Amino acid sequence: MTLHRFKPTFILPIVLLLQIWYCSAQDSTMLQRAEAAYNAGQYEDAINQCTGSVLIEPQTKFAALLLRGKAYHEQKYYAEAIADFSEASLVDPEQAEPFALLGYTCFVTGDYDKARKNYTCAVDRDRNNAVYQYNLGTVLSRELKWKAAVAAYSEAINKKKGYFEAFVNRADAYGVLKKYRNAVADYDSALAIQPRNPELFILRGMNLISLGRNTEAIQMFNRSLRYKPANGNAYFSRGRAYLELRQFAKARADFDSAILFMPSLGIAWFYHGVAVLEIDKTQRSEGCGDFKKAAELGYGEAWDYLEKFCE
Repeated sequence: MTLHRFKPTFILPIVLLLQIWYCSAQDSTMLQRAEAAYNAGQYEDAINQCTGSVLIEPQTKFAALLLRGKAYHEQKYYAEAIADFSEASLVDPEQAEPFALLGYTCFVTGDYDKARKNYTCAVDRDRNNAVYQYNLGTVLSRELKWKAAVAAYSEAINKKKGYFEAFVNRADAYGVLKKYRNAVADYDSALAIQPRNPELFILRGMNLISLGRNTEAIQMFNRSLRYKPANGNAYFSRGRAYLELRQFAKARADFDSAILFMPSLGIAWFYHGVAVLEIDKTQRSEGCGDFKKAAELGYGEAWDYLEKFCE
């Protein structure tokens, strides 16, 4: 048996009822109080104030619903947030914001189908909003709809010059689609914005390996290590490039470094074993030890090598 999470219902206390009456006769509004409470991180107070606003300030209902939904979201009361954003979308169905907020909340809860549909509605209502386009692309990526994701990221980039995150995510989608030249071009655009980002050099280099441009890839990994010397991913990726160039001693040294920084990376142990056997096929004991370690760490391909090369 499991306990259900308690989600309080916000019943207006007598003090708040008096406050509603008082505020109705004053210049300040419940919505203004709610906004101040929300900005101060006082989310329960913001929820109560928004509820009062909905009751006595019908002209603010749309804004109050949106703000109350945001406050619910901050407290992780996602069902309540979705209810408020949905109601707001009915109050003013031409506005994009309720659909975008619905899309975001559905994304957080893992309902990518509803997230995509709501972000599509948001984009239809505000086609110049780069963030909505970008978020739609992110949802599509989670759904593994890579071509559609590329289109959404492209729209985001068209709407917002120098949209760093969109360049990086579109490059990732291009890589999955095996459009490696396009991916490299997007990483170039991202590096123009963040020229010392060590991870970008790794990602660009990995796509260069896929294009067979291993010498260029090694240069990328060298630059990554210049900005982040203790970078196991850079050593591992450079080792892969050296393997492709059949420079096995250098590959082995890089896999040694990768394992030093990431000892639980099974694939690094596997390729270390490959490099060991390529250098000297009589070194089966060390190579097989590497394959066994890789298999124990969950790298499945290592089992085939254990069967083929090891007793």
